[in-house]
This record gives sequence, C-alpha cells and structure tokens, in this order.
Amino acid sequence: MNPRRPVIDQELPDTSATNGLACLVAPQGDILWVNELWQRSCQHRGLPRATFAEGANYLAACGDGDPDGHRFAERLRRLLRGDSEFFAYEYACTPPGDAEAQTFIAHAQAIRLDGHRCAFVVHVDVSTERRVIEALSTAEQRYRQLFDAAPDAAFLLVGDGDDVGRILDANQAAADQHGYARNQLIGMSIGELDAPQERHLVRERIARLREHGHVSFTVQHLRRDGTTFPVDVSARMATIDGRPCVVTFNRDATQREHFVSELHEQQVRLDLAMRASQVGFWDWNIAEDRVYFSPEWKAQLGYAPDEIVDDFDAWRSRLHPDDVAPTMAALDAHLTGEASAYVVEFRLRHRDGTYRWIYVRGEAQRDPEGRAVRLVGCHVDITAQKEAAAEHVELQRRLDQLQRVDVIGTLAGGIAHDFNNVLTIITGNLDLAMLDDTLSPAVREGLVEARKASERARALTRQVLTFSRNAPTAREPLDLAQTVGEAARLLRLAVPRSIELRTTIAQHVPPVVADAGQLEQVLVNLGTNAWHAIGDGPGHIDVELLHDTDDDSAVLIVRDDGAGMDTETQARAFEPMFTTKPAGQGTGFGLSVVHNIVKRHGGTITCSSAPGQGTTFTVRLPIDRSAEAPPASAPTAPGARRGRLLLLDDEPKLLAVLARGLDRLGHRVTMCDSAARALELVRRGPAFDAVVTDYGMPGMRGDAFVAAVRREQPDLPVVLCSGYLSEDALQRVEAAGASMVLLKPVLAADLDRELQLLLPAAT
Repeated sequence: MNPRRPVIDQELPDTSATNGLACLVAPQGDILWVNELWQRSCQHRGLPRATFAEGANYLAACGDGDPDGHRFAERLRRLLRGDSEFFAYEYACTPPGDAEAQTFIAHAQAIRLDGHRCAFVVHVDVSTERRVIEALSTAEQRYRQLFDAAPDAAFLLVGDGDDVGRILDANQAAADQHGYARNQLIGMSIGELDAPQERHLVRERIARLREHGHVSFTVQHLRRDGTTFPVDVSARMATIDGRPCVVTFNRDATQREHFVSELHEQQVRLDLAMRASQVGFWDWNIAEDRVYFSPEWKAQLGYAPDEIVDDFDAWRSRLHPDDVAPTMAALDAHLTGEASAYVVEFRLRHRDGTYRWIYVRGEAQRDPEGRAVRLVGCHVDITAQKEAAAEHVELQRRLDQLQRVDVIGTLAGGIAHDFNNVLTIITGNLDLAMLDDTLSPAVREGLVEARKASERARALTRQVLTFSRNAPTAREPLDLAQTVGEAARLLRLAVPRSIELRTTIAQHVPPVVADAGQLEQVLVNLGTNAWHAIGDGPGHIDVELLHDTDDDSAVLIVRDDGAGMDTETQARAFEPMFTTKPAGQGTGFGLSVVHNIVKRHGGTITCSSAPGQGTTFTVRLPIDRSAEAPPASAPTAPGARRGRLLLLDDEPKLLAVLARGLDRLGHRVTMCDSAARALELVRRGPAFDAVVTDYGMPGMRGDAFVAAVRREQPDLPVVLCSGYLSEDALQRVEAAGASMVLLKPVLAADLDRELQLLLPAAT
C-alpha cells in the first residue's frame, strides 16, 4: 500500500463525481495514485498490473505505445517541467479483441503536492458521446432531407403560448403550394394561410391536438395570389428543445375533391338514371349477411331511404304469401348453381298496403369452390305492365266477342232475310185463310193460334235484326207515356195472370226523339226477362215512367221481385248469347238487344240486383227540348186511299200472297220478279201510283233500282222492303230517294197502312 496515500487523498480534488480514469503523476513520471475506475479498466483491458499501477513510470509506459502515446508523454513532461498548467489531449484506443475503437480525452492539470509539481491526469471516454452526437447529426440531416423532400407541405409550428401556431419551419413543398418563398413563411401564423372564415379555428384545433396527440381535418387554404384550395391536414404534437411544437403535413385535396365530386356526380347520374328507368338496385353480401337496397328500390314500395332497414327480412316479410314458396325456390336454385341466373316475378307489399308486381334479375358471385358469396341484381316494378297485359287480354276477349257478335249479326241478318220471306208467306196465307167465312170454329181456332205463333216468330226476327243492327229506325218526337202504355198492354197479354203487372206513368214527361217500335221492344224484353226471373209462381212486375229533372232525362224503370242475380251474372247480363236459362229456353239476345237500342238512342241502362231480392233495370233517355210530340192522328178510314201498285220480289210465293192480300184490300197490283222488267214498265208511262220492291233483287241492288226509278219518274213513291239491311245500305237507299223503308216480314195490312201516307187521296 502506498504510505503517502492519506496525504494524496487529502490534497487531490474530489474525484467522486469523476467518470474518467484518474491518476496522479510525480515530477519524474511515476504514478503516485490511481482511482478505482483506473484499476477496473486495466483489469478489463488485460494490461499488466505493473504497467499502469501505482509506482510504475507513466511516462515510460506511454512512450512505449503508439505515436499518440509518445505525443501525450511529451506534453506531460512539459507540464511537469512547468511549461504549461493544463492541457487536453484526444487520442484513440483500440481494446483487445474485435471491439470498436474508443476515443478518449486526457485532461492534465498541474498541482502542488508536498512542495513538488505533480500532474493530475483524467482520461475520459468520449466514444459514446461522440456516437450520440453523430447520430443526432445524422438524424437531423435525415429529418431535414425528409422534411424538405416530402411531396406534401410540411410545417413546424409553435405548440403553446401567445404565439401558438407561428411557423417555425416549412419545407419547399409548403412554399410552392402557397406561392411563397420559404423564408417568407417562417414567422407567419398558420392562420394567415387559412381562408378567412376558418382562421378562428386555429387555437381550437391545436387544443384538440394537445388533448388527443393527433388530429386530421380538411381546411381551405389561401395562396399568396388570393385563390383558395382544399387541404387535408394531418398534425401531431412533438417536443423540440423542451418546447411543445406541432408538426403538420398538408396535402392538396383539389384532385381528391375533384375525384369525390366526379364520383358524386356519377352517383347522382346513376341514381337519376335508375330513377328515370325505374330500376331499383340491391346487393346481398351472403358471406357477411349484409344487404343494401337502393333509394329507388325503396321508393318503388313507397318508402324514404331511411324508412326500411337494409336486411334480408325486410324483403322477405313483404312478399305476397302466395309468392314466398316459388320465389325462395328460385333463389335457392340459383345459389346452389342449379339455375344460371336468378330471374323471378313476385308481388311485394307497398306502403299503402297494396301489392306491386316486381321483376327481379340477379346473378351470384362465387368463391373458387363455387359457393355463392354475393348476390347482386335489379328490381323493376312491372305492375303497370301486368295490368296492361290483363287489360289487353280483356280487350282481346271483348274484341273476340265483338267479332263473334258481328259474325252472328251478319249470319242473323242473312237468316232473317230468308226467314222473313217464309214468315210473310205463312202469315199472309193465314190472314187470307181466316177471311173465309165457311171455316169451322175448330179450324179458325187453329188458324188463330198459328197466326199468334207467326207473330211471335216475327217479334223474334225483329230482335235478331235489332241485335245485328240491321233494323231500320224511324226516329221522331215521341210521347213516351203513350208508347209505354201500349207496350204495357202488349206485355200484359204475354205475362201469365199469376204475375201482377203494375204500371205507373208520371204526368208531363217531355218527349224524346226515338223509334217507337224499338222502345216498345225494350219494354217488352225487360218485362219478359222479369217474368222469367219470377217463374211460374206469383210475383210483381212494376213498370214506371218518370221525369228526372236533375239531369233532364226520361226514366223507364222495370222492377221485379224474382230470383235476382249475383255480381258475376250482373256483369254479363248484357252480353250477347249469355243466358242463365236451361238449353232451349233462352236465346241470350233479349238484354243485349235492349242494351244496343238504348245505346243507339243516346241513353244508358243500369242493373241493380241481388240473389233473392229481385232485379231493377233503369233506362235513361235524353229529353229533346227542341222536339214536340205530334198529336195522335185519327185512324184513316178503311179504303180511303187505294192505288195502282208495281210489286217486285224474287220469291214467287211471297209475291203471290202479298198481291192477293193487297187485291183484297182494294189495290190493283202488277207483279214483277225482275228489276229490269220493272224499269221497263215504269218507262212506259205514269201507269202506277207507287212501286214496292224487295232490296235484294237479282241483277240490281235496291239503291240502284230506286235511283233508276227516280230518274224515270221523280215523283213516283218507291217503298223498299228488306229482311236484312245494314246501316250503310240503309244510307245508300235513303240517298237514292226511297220514300219508305220497311223491315220484313211485311204483310199486306202493314203495307196498306204505310201506303196511306204515300198514295194520293181518293177523289
């Protein structure tokens, strides 16, 4: 142990805080003392203890080393001689092994010990400190390079205090972005770069940043030229030189906002296109069980976008109960791959409670194993198309019905023509036979029944012709009270006595312009229909005529207390050939004829009925205020007007029976079965008072014959008879100058009654 150690410890400076290797060197270079760290370092480096231990010559040990050791030893000698009081010397030292070289700084200080000049030497390892400084320098360079090279604008701002938000640093991108030089930005407040309406938010944003450590927002920035542009800001807190700072990176959002705007515009266009095309869109993410319904999808069901949740049940729960099974089957078939596409029509419940027909087409997206993971499709409301299709079917049905009616009408007209000829022959001969006074009562009774049957056949033929619109009309101001009264009397003859017929006719019902015969037929048909509804049992038929002042119409009501009709039967009541009667007991023409007559007279007919509650038919005919019903004319006295008649028909038996009947009534008849022959007779001179011709004469149509007669003798009356005459044919005949058109069967008495209006008065 060094005997002088207590003295040395007393004289040396306090080395407790020294982090270096310390020693005391005598004037001759001997080591008088070393600290504990010196000792541990020598042991760590594996140096011989005697080399740098107490008592060893420090100058000799350093001089045996590398050039740094020689230079250090020389400077230490000069200090010990008194040439200097202090020096510091830096040197490098390589530890044993592969360890990294270390850098030391030796600090030598002259001190006096026992009157002798000694040196206090401390070796400090500065390797770590140098590395830290170098690392900081490198980091600072990297930071600067990154800061300056960043494509986004970067700012370093004051983070607290009165000058919070002041720019401490800015990169070149920030300068370029805002149109300033870098040195112009430094010292400005970041608020000066904000649009005026946003500058007051700077402190609030930094306060939020200090609370959360990081914030992001979009702000409008102001360029030096006064223009503005959007900026996406990302900011973080940092501490530099012990002071809170803000580091922000600002990205010009102009292009992003352009893309967002363009995307929004595309979405708007898509929404408009889908709304305009009325196509809804849906997307079902099967893997995640997420569903999306487009606004148009919801709008088609009457909902706003936020009024239906986007889930599978929102769709399924609105399916019509009858459509659930087939719709789900179609869906499963596509999801499992059995069907290539999901195409289905079903009904969905609308907000108003009704169901809308929807057409859906979708296609699944599948994973590599073929499992459906997503289903996307469109949704189209086809309710209108469905209704249009149903309406088309109904219109087609009606068209087919009308075509059948037209065919039947044409066929009926043709049949009626021939049938009328037969009826004329039958009825005419019956009338002639009944004039025989020698007939026995039994024979006369048979003839009377046959005559009644022929009248019923004649009425049926008139119904067929009215239905086929081939019955000529003679419309004139008509007193409905008289017409209804006469029709009621006819109906009373036909209806069984077990049924009570009650007639109520209001006073002062204004006249209508109508065909009396056709309106009689309306009442008779409605009355007959009521009789059949009551059947054989007792019942009531009420016939009522009144004037409805509200719509100024004449109202004819026929009411019965019969079986009544259900809704379906009422809907078809006026259809041709529709009847509820057993086969052979109804023609199905009665109500359709009534409907046609009323419609052609500009009126309406309605039906009110219920099973077991009877039926009421209401006919409304427009009042004609410009018309006045003519006063009833007194019947013409028999034989008042007789004349010379030219009678034409291509049916010899009909021609013969008419001629015989007219002869018995006092007319002089010339028969002719050829139009050409008849014209030749007319050309010979005024030998006839009237010409009566059938419309369908061989070789010449009726209108052509009438025109030819008019050319020969313009004042000669021409009466045209036909069992089948279309509206067009009727117009042609009237235009040709026919004096009168009569519908077959025409009997001698009928023809005589009409001729009274045409023949000159007897002299």
